[in-house]
Amino acid sequence: LRVSEALKIPIVGFVLQPQRTVEERSPTDKFIDEVRNLFESAISRPSVNIVLKQLVEQAPCAAMHTLNHLRWSRGLAACSRRVRTRDPQYAELRNQGIPLVVPIPECVVEDVVQEWKREYSTPGDGTPGDDSNTLMKLTCFIFLRPRDPALPDKLERFIRDSRKNQRKIILVSFSSMPVGAGQILRLTKKLCNMNGQNVNVIATFERSDCAAKSEEEQDLIELENAGRLYAQRELPFSVLFDRDKIDAAILHGGVGVTSEAMANGIPVLTSGILLMDQRFWGNRLCSLKMCPKVIGISELLNADDERFNRLFDELLGKECRNAAAILRDAIKKTDDGIETNLAALTSTRYLHGTRVVENAARVVEKAYCSADGCRARCICGQCACVVKAGLFCVLFWLKLILELCWLACRRACCRCCCYCWRPRTFPVDEMSRPLALADSVAPASAGEVAPGAV
Repeated sequence: LRVSEALKIPIVGFVLQPQRTVEERSPTDKFIDEVRNLFESAISRPSVNIVLKQLVEQAPCAAMHTLNHLRWSRGLAACSRRVRTRDPQYAELRNQGIPLVVPIPECVVEDVVQEWKREYSTPGDGTPGDDSNTLMKLTCFIFLRPRDPALPDKLERFIRDSRKNQRKIILVSFSSMPVGAGQILRLTKKLCNMNGQNVNVIATFERSDCAAKSEEEQDLIELENAGRLYAQRELPFSVLFDRDKIDAAILHGGVGVTSEAMANGIPVLTSGILLMDQRFWGNRLCSLKMCPKVIGISELLNADDERFNRLFDELLGKECRNAAAILRDAIKKTDDGIETNLAALTSTRYLHGTRVVENAARVVEKAYCSADGCRARCICGQCACVVKAGLFCVLFWLKLILELCWLACRRACCRCCCYCWRPRTFPVDEMSRPLALADSVAPASAGEVAPGAV
């Protein structure tokens, strides 16, 4: 906003993922995880993040200037000092009529796309309206295409041998996420030992990481000699993501590999450490029936055999593969998406009220000079801001404490009910028997063991 307004440069918005909520973790049976999810759900709400963002922008610090100081230094009007539950920059872009390009196909976000468009629409009064005059335009994914996309000959031979032996192939890749080679090898061994599934694994990790531990290096050598594992640091996913080459994938949930899997119809299990937008894309795959569950790498490695086998039976089953094929046909990938998105940025057209606007890149003018602009610096406005912030904090912590107490009471009641209604068993041993019964037992003869003896 400052660059466009100060230097008179037209701008267009480009957002990889417009949803600003932090996705919740997958539910578990542990009480500590429920408490952690409760705190995360309270802190990660969009309104809380927006309030914290405004407080950081207004807090003076020796290492950086405030937002208004940066605007005043360029002769621009100040932003409102009121703390609001809606993003002032996002609202200002919408009020200025700046179009927003999102490189995601609509078929991937059918259940939330209308909400996104309504939030970024301008009916004329600056408030969110219906999606008929939205400023948001969804295009297509952007794919990374290397110069030499051919697969190594050794990998091609590994794929042919796997198909010849009627083994399914699962790709395991966590990109730059901190999932070590030892964890990947443990996961590979569990996949190869599954009941009912004959699986080979293609994994991406640094082979030199196994040299530090002799056990990991030995596991790597054994799996490769048995023809069950192919390991390499980097692979051209644009060629490898093919239903003829791999049957499923275990990915970290990044937008790059997830979009490749969607465009090629590959079922995916989202795992790893699940940071930032990785939970969003994992839950998106679950809603599209391409992924059975979003699960952390520690939980996946510690899962018992029955749960582990059930999870991958669903991943390799017909439901996930059919859903992935339907989405692949809907996306219809033809190129890397760069030309499509570039055309959307340079020749954006949208419906603004009753008129069609062509080439909608525009210069920001008089930002934050609306009714609640710099005039909010009066004493009344500051007092109202303090009262509102204090009331928000009190209600926030009160609701959090009540929810935490309810969670603890519910857990205690469930345990009490399970204890009261469970079938009782009374172990009988030598120490718990009546004295008369113990005395009535005849002594054992030689070579025999008395009942109850250890």
